[in-house]
Amino acid sequence: MATQIEALGEAMILATKAGLNPKDVLDVLHVVDFRSPIFDGMGKTLLERDFTPSFALKHMLKDANLIARLAQDLNSPTPAAALVRETIKTAVNQGWGEENASALIKALELEAGVTVECYKKL
Repeated sequence: MATQIEALGEAMILATKAGLNPKDVLDVLHVVDFRSPIFDGMGKTLLERDFTPSFALKHMLKDANLIARLAQDLNSPTPAAALVRETIKTAVNQGWGEENASALIKALELEAGVTVECYKKL
């Protein structure tokens, strides 16, 4: 789940920096073969800037830490999970741990220097 949220955030931030309307990007992600309920639900709340917790980011960090320990114990590489775990840690350290897990995207926005927001076409 965390890697999907990270991917959504990266895509939406890239789209924003490219001057695309994030709503249009979400519309495309809704109809492609690899669509995801996470993209649909969290994409919508991202555009609304609604980080009301249904699953708090601090709990996602707890789970990411457990996965990291298990992977280490089993000597199993999890590079994508490790990257996302760092993003989650950054977001929690910024004070967003009580917000929804999608608040990890705020850490990506902070790094990129943009905020993903929906805008209307002129």
